This record gives sequence, C-alpha cells and structure tokens, in this order.
Amino acid sequence: MNDFIENHLKLSPQKTSLPTLIIYMSLAYIFGVLIRLILWNQLIPMESFWIDGDPLPIYSPDAGLYGFYAKQLLLGTLYPMDAEHMLGYLIYWIVGIFSVNIDWVMFLLPAFLAPLIAIPIVLMGYAYRNANLGFLAALIGTIGINFYTRSYVGYMDTDSLNLFFPYMAIASFMMALSRRSFLWGIAGAVFLAAFHFWYHSSLVIIASILFMLFVLIPFILRNKILGVVSVVLIIAGLIFVGPQKIAKRALDYVESNASIILQGKEQTYHFVNALDSVAEAQEVNIFSV
Repeated sequence: MNDFIENHLKLSPQKTSLPTLIIYMSLAYIFGVLIRLILWNQLIPMESFWIDGDPLPIYSPDAGLYGFYAKQLLLGTLYPMDAEHMLGYLIYWIVGIFSVNIDWVMFLLPAFLAPLIAIPIVLMGYAYRNANLGFLAALIGTIGINFYTRSYVGYMDTDSLNLFFPYMAIASFMMALSRRSFLWGIAGAVFLAAFHFWYHSSLVIIASILFMLFVLIPFILRNKILGVVSVVLIIAGLIFVGPQKIAKRALDYVESNASIILQGKEQTYHFVNALDSVAEAQEVNIFSV
C-alpha cells in the first residue's frame, strides 16, 4: 500500500522555471477561450441570434442591465465607480478605446475574461511546487460546467471574473505563506480590494478568506513577529468588511422588488430583478410544493 501511494498518489515537489509557468498559464487560458468560441461557431447559422450582421448579446436580464449602464456612459451619463456599475464601465472603456460595436464587446468579452481563472489555479499549484498539477487543474477549471454556463459568449455578467479575484487572492496568500513573502501578501490584499469593487456580494467571500487566514497563519508562520503583524492586518480587514454591510446585502435578497425601472438619457429600461426569483425573496421553504 505504501509503495502504491509513493508511486501514484504522492505529489513530489517540482521545480518550475518562470517561462514554463507562463507557458502553463497561457495554454490553459487559450484553451478556455477556444472552448467558449465553439458556441460562436454554432450560432453562425442561427438567424435569430443576429441583427444586421451583429450578434444578439443579451442572454440574461443582468446583461441587459450592464449594457444599459455602458450605453448611458457612452451618452455622457456619470455613475459611481462601484461594484454596481464597474462592469458597465469596463464595457464602456473597451468600446471607447477600440471603437468596437458594443454588441460585439458584450458578446465576446465573457469568453476572454472567464478563462483568466487559469492564472491563479496554476499559481496555486506552483505555490506548493507542483505547477504540473496546477496546469491540469486549470484545464478543468476553465471549462467546468457550472462555471461555463455562467461565462459563455453572450453571458455578460460579473460572473466572468467572480472567481478570478478571490482565486488570485488565495493564490497570492498561498505564495506569501510558502515563500514567506509580504509582497505576495500585499498582492492578495489588492486582489481582495479589487474583488470588492467588482462584485456587489463579495463581502461574505472576502470575510471568509480573511477568517481562514486568521486561523491558519499562527500554525504556518513560525516567526512570531510576522505572525502577529499578519493577524493584526487580517483583523483590520475583517473590521473593514463589517457585519452590517454583509447583513444589508442579505436583506436585498429578502426585500427585492419584482422589477427595476431605470431612466436613461434617451430611453427607459425595465429590468427584471434576478434577485426576485431566489427562494428567499419568494418566501419558499422546504414544505412548499
């Protein structure tokens, strides 16, 4: 039995050069993009998905909402730079910089954003000196069915990067702990901050990651000074997150309206609130038929 574990199950540390690491990340990313572009090829003969040669990019109410924000920004409207509007700003910036039709941007952007999770997955493997395993995990992770169905072409939603930011934070913290590097720790904090400005429901996830670090760091870091400093910083982060902010977001699910009406410069947008369909908002319980 010991021989079987030693030969087939035990993960031996491996040295991986930086060029090899970049190749792993690039190949896994390209693989994720190409798999998503298969749907584009399948949609070409379907006339109902095209309008005057441009794709129909809105496959969900959320996509319509972020497209509305982007169009209003193109018309000169200013929105706060927060999680509610950040994806609208991203669409707006890409349209403005590259002068690409907004329908094409919304159609293709998810396919190029979502596979970015290959980077932190490979990095996680590298953190524990097994980049080969990280590469194989990235190939699976970029096309996992539950992730793919929230990030294929035309599914323009924050979901395309909702895994990238926390995964990058976790990978950075893993690098920080395995390499005893505060710089990687700072990188992890930056990715958590970016996640906060990207996803409106990120606080629970951020708090969970910080709490996990709070529990693990005293056992991993033997240097007492580094351990104390790290724990203090984590506690400060948890205080910043604040339970009241998490509670407010939870109440949004319970007290949501069936629809949202937004008045733009040239049009009014009626948006079906996706939160209204969740069980909590409909007061569904385990005894409901």
